[in-house]
Amino acid sequence: MRTRTLILCAALMVLLAAGVWSASAATDTTDERLIHASGTGEITTTDIKLSHADRLMIREDGDQWRTHSPDAPLVSQAMTIEFKAQDSRGENNEGNPYRIENSIDLYHDFMDSPTPGHKVVKIKVVPPSSTLLYTIDGANPANNGKPYRPPGIDAPEGATVRVHAAKGNITRDASFTVPRQPSGDRDDSPTFDPDLPVTVNGRAFTHLVSRSVAYQFLAALSAETRLQMVQAKVVHAATDNTVTLTWARKTQLTPQQLLTAFEFLDQQVPDGEWQLRFEQLHFTDGRSFLQWQVDTSTRIEQSQVTQ
Repeated sequence: MRTRTLILCAALMVLLAAGVWSASAATDTTDERLIHASGTGEITTTDIKLSHADRLMIREDGDQWRTHSPDAPLVSQAMTIEFKAQDSRGENNEGNPYRIENSIDLYHDFMDSPTPGHKVVKIKVVPPSSTLLYTIDGANPANNGKPYRPPGIDAPEGATVRVHAAKGNITRDASFTVPRQPSGDRDDSPTFDPDLPVTVNGRAFTHLVSRSVAYQFLAALSAETRLQMVQAKVVHAATDNTVTLTWARKTQLTPQQLLTAFEFLDQQVPDGEWQLRFEQLHFTDGRSFLQWQVDTSTRIEQSQVTQ
């Protein structure tokens, strides 16, 4: 979310202040005064003040001018917003329009790919409604790019990824090189053998202490994944009611079996929070483990993984 404080004057001028207005700050329009709060790219204006005027007019992305109450914040996903002040009595000239221009931010990360010699490039764009195109062959993505789709771009190490983001009349271009594995470690294979089973230590998952987090974790696991030495608990904090299911150490459960167990526990303690603990998470092979990391944007320290 981007925030700005506007002071509009109908007497042929528009004043902008970031924070509390003062005469010396009236022309401070640096972008450093704008911040992203939630990754939405929305612009929010607060504390709009009119001088020698009684009407605030706004226009978003070149659309029609419309009135807006200066006492109410303006929350907009537009890429350009224009403001002007008017005196409906005609005693003062209309103020010069003031224009706020949004920006597009791009973030990227690299993850190990299930494909030998590749990395998965994950890209986040703000505003998320921007169009995002990419190429990995050096071509201009604005003209020849493919649409970006989660979970990311599977690209060869050493390739140059070019991206083009656009929303409205605002664009942003970037390029970056997919890093190569250090030559001493390079064997044209992923860090983990793609064909051998992988076991992850349960200590890597101490965060599964709410209904939404535990459910999303289980729902993202493949049906072939198994959890071992499991404890499922539902807790109602207000009444301190708790029901726990604990399985034998050698028992391996599927994600669906645990979801069914939590449904049973919900019947015993309605409106409670889920808590999930286990000591081992088993993947059928390294390929499925790497794909799960990519799909869920999860990074597991190698010290927590055995193969």
